[in-house]
Amino acid sequence: MSTLVTVLIPFYNPAGFLKDAVESVFKQIEQGWRLILIDDASTENYLPQIEKYLSDPRVDLIRLPRNAGQSQALNKGLELVKTPYMIQLDSDDWFYPHTLTVLLNAASKLPEDIAVVSGNIQYVYEDASGNRIKTAVYKGREFKDIYDFLLANTSVWPRFYRVSAVRSIGGWPTDDPYEGRVMEDRRILLRLMEKYRFHWLDQMLYIHRKHNKNHTHQTELYAEMTEWTTRDALERLGGKYEPMFAKNAATGWKTVERLIPISPVPPVASEPQPSSAPPKLDSSVKAPKAPAKTPESTAIASASPVNSPAAQPVLPTPSAAPSIPPVPVPQIQEQPAVPAPQPVFARPVRSFEAEPAAQYSYILAGPGTGPYTGPGTAPYTGPGTAPGTGPGTGLATL
Repeated sequence: MSTLVTVLIPFYNPAGFLKDAVESVFKQIEQGWRLILIDDASTENYLPQIEKYLSDPRVDLIRLPRNAGQSQALNKGLELVKTPYMIQLDSDDWFYPHTLTVLLNAASKLPEDIAVVSGNIQYVYEDASGNRIKTAVYKGREFKDIYDFLLANTSVWPRFYRVSAVRSIGGWPTDDPYEGRVMEDRRILLRLMEKYRFHWLDQMLYIHRKHNKNHTHQTELYAEMTEWTTRDALERLGGKYEPMFAKNAATGWKTVERLIPISPVPPVASEPQPSSAPPKLDSSVKAPKAPAKTPESTAIASASPVNSPAAQPVLPTPSAAPSIPPVPVPQIQEQPAVPAPQPVFARPVRSFEAEPAAQYSYILAGPGTGPYTGPGTAPYTGPGTAPGTGPGTGLATL
């Protein structure tokens, strides 16, 4: 059986969640996978949870000598990937049994310029004791372009990558103020959208656990990085738009509300300066010939006596220099201002505005009220049994 996809699970002190994530990979219908676990210098003893799986030849565990953060941990895993596709799985989340089968079938039919395939996600809310409180379904959608994605204020799940595309951009970016520890998903998606397209499948493919230790509870940090990441992306795209942000007073989350076009200032033509050099004369203008002798001058010359001194030749009176018409100076006419170019993706004479929130449907669903929305509807879809540290992978992110 050929191996087509690698599952990357970066983690830091995963508590009791890691087992659920690993087991969901082993329970896949598609068994042609490879699993790379990246320990980002954990201080907890997590080995008892997964020890029985480490003997499988498809599984590799690498340990970083120091805590490097989510992006650098993923880049270490990327170095070991030998398959055409890979998918990221957070250590406190898990897959449906059909996840890899559906994604591989879809990816095999897509063109090379599709870098990411995603689907829909189920949220499972748990209390501090690991008891399930509620579930919700988050439906993704297609994005017209990178500006559409910026205004969507979201990410995509799961993130099923074409490995060649990720390597072509240098892997996960780490040039932000937190060196890739925060919003690593949005940063790599924005980089990929500069060159590639995404594809969305309207199917449930990922289960995300919401608990009190989730990394995303650090709203001030995420608000800062939302603005930094947005401005960085717009600058890389040529600085054609200025973002406007809004902050939710209740939750603290910051979102991109509008993208305002920045009109370029047309260059101002300088006034022509008078030249001190003399005008250049037309070489085709010739000086006029001397006038011919008149009969009167001839008679005077013949009447002179023989013994008189030798007659002096009568020289023609030099005529005045020809009048050269002045060279006309071209007049600079004021040109009308050049209108600012409108990119093909922009709405004419309008700024971008965020799409209505209804396009991202959160469907609250109690246990058993819809496909894959309640507990126990598929193997390994139940809640974890212990509190953990969430998907954050570093001391600086807790």
